[in-house]
Amino acid sequence: MAQPATLTLFTLDTLGGLQEQEQASQNAAGLKNGERILQRRCLADGTIHFPTNAEERAAYRDKDGKSLSSFQWAVYDFTCTIPVGKLVTYKDVATSIKQGSPRSVGGALKHNPFAPRVPCHRIIASDLSLGGYIGEWTGSKTRTTVGPMGRRKIQLLAEEGIEFDKSRRLKDRTRLWSPSH
Repeated sequence: MAQPATLTLFTLDTLGGLQEQEQASQNAAGLKNGERILQRRCLADGTIHFPTNAEERAAYRDKDGKSLSSFQWAVYDFTCTIPVGKLVTYKDVATSIKQGSPRSVGGALKHNPFAPRVPCHRIIASDLSLGGYIGEWTGSKTRTTVGPMGRRKIQLLAEEGIEFDKSRRLKDRTRLWSPSH
């Protein structure tokens, strides 16, 4: 008798690193033979799989077992087009995909299951402050300290050559990318 396929799930730890959450056989996961559920997967080379075709997207479920909305997919697709070392605002995203608001874009990115493959760290607030990252708002108006998620966003952006001043505002405006609308 053949061994059932193995399903390995991964989650982000508090610093944005991958952690193995659970390993179970197909049968233990409640799946019938040949049935698949797509969740965030780490490929053999360490990259995160991002579903790009309709079949994979229809099968995809987040860690809570929920599918993603067409709005979320649109936000994630656009986010993947932002070049390394460049930034856009939440408003730019909403305008570019022609739906939603800056706040709804932030809500979709707050629950981005594909980070950092879908580079939500490249999106900042319209006032050029850092904005949020994985549910932690670090905009300069409302926070006086930066928590672990804000520090992680700053680190990811610094690795791309992007710097912020002491008030967490973008130092170099040439880092802003202007997508075609």
